[in-house]
Amino acid sequence: MLYDYAASPILMGVWGEVLLEAPKPACGVEIFDSSGCALKISLGPVGQEDSFEVPYTITPNGSAIFLPIEVARGKRISVQPIDDDADVGLIIINFFG
Repeated sequence: MLYDYAASPILMGVWGEVLLEAPKPACGVEIFDSSGCALKISLGPVGQEDSFEVPYTITPNGSAIFLPIEVARGKRISVQPIDDDADVGLIIINFFG
């Protein structure tokens, strides 16, 4: 899954949807982000992201990180930049089953 911040920026402090529905169930995800921002990640529905926040922060280092989290098929994935607007770069999410 690939999301282009230049095409659809996500503002600092706002949850932005990067994937409407996970394509398959997964027991882990690998995330690469090149926005230059630190990001929170959530698996919650619209308006409930804070309640479903994943306890990891994606650091702005431009390398991939593996998160050992369960993601059900159809789950929505959103991110929230915490130190700047995410308006350049990409986020790539790979699912491992």
